[in-house]
Amino acid sequence: MNKLLKDFKEFISNVCRNAVVQGWSAFVVKEKLRLLKSELKVWNKKVFGSLDQELEVISENVLNIDLEGEEVSLSLEKINLRQSLLEEWWKFSKLKDNLLFQKSKCRWLKQGDANTKFFHACIRSRRSRNQILGLSVDGHWCEDVSMLSEWVTNHFRNQFSESSVRRPRLDGVTFSMLSEVQQIMLCAEFSEDEIKAVVWSCVRDKSPEPADFNFTFFQDF
Repeated sequence: MNKLLKDFKEFISNVCRNAVVQGWSAFVVKEKLRLLKSELKVWNKKVFGSLDQELEVISENVLNIDLEGEEVSLSLEKINLRQSLLEEWWKFSKLKDNLLFQKSKCRWLKQGDANTKFFHACIRSRRSRNQILGLSVDGHWCEDVSMLSEWVTNHFRNQFSESSVRRPRLDGVTFSMLSEVQQIMLCAEFSEDEIKAVVWSCVRDKSPEPADFNFTFFQDF
């Protein structure tokens, strides 16, 4: 498994290194990830093939050894072979479980209703409660749209219009001010360390989109 992980890392490095993409940095990263995704599909079929077929073949080989052991005593070589086959079976079984988990997660994110019926009902109820059918204007109930529009416009125009009044002067009052260093920090661009800290703080099995690379990929590779 360690060798497989090492080969996988080398494969990713080679694909990203050999991919020739021109443009600004974010575009280059996006295109390289898109190319890597297509290459990973080929790599998966080449290295793993069909997990179900691999598990079936290993199970048959273990069964044949067990049947042979019921008739005659197994040699040390056969016993070691059976042990290695079981280790392979568990390895592929874990890979299949991880794959099924990822597929089910993507399917739920894309197709699952996520209680949307309940939340849509809440939204409709809230819109109904917030709907204004009429207003009391000068003590009279009014539902005429044009009159309501004119009254609301005049009301807020009066509320936000400024009258000429003398404002108090603040001579001698001191306010806290940002230092020059703090001003520079506010206007500075994000540093690579800041971006890396944010990415590394994300949950590893989360991803920006359902079919996208998760943060485990970015943190490990």
